[in-house]
Amino acid sequence: MQASKLSGQDVIGVRVGKIINRFKLVKHFDLQITQSAVPWARTADSITSEAALDGLYIIRTSVPAAQMVRRSACAATSPGQRGAGLSLDEDHRI
Repeated sequence: MQASKLSGQDVIGVRVGKIINRFKLVKHFDLQITQSAVPWARTADSITSEAALDGLYIIRTSVPAAQMVRRSACAATSPGQRGAGLSLDEDHRI
């Protein structure tokens, strides 16, 4: 079986759009869609700035700080929410 080649900027753009939107990584690539190709390059600045934030999580809660310490906020995060499974290190940093 031979793979079909796409041609046309619009057709290629739709196919590329489906892929980059699925993985939400377009911010890390510079794409130049032409009639017959998709030349790309990584955007080092974007990758570096996101890597600096890797491991940083924000937990929002409606409970006043006086009633709940950070350890409790981490423990109370339900599995279905973003940030599930967070833990504190010995310095009480998330």
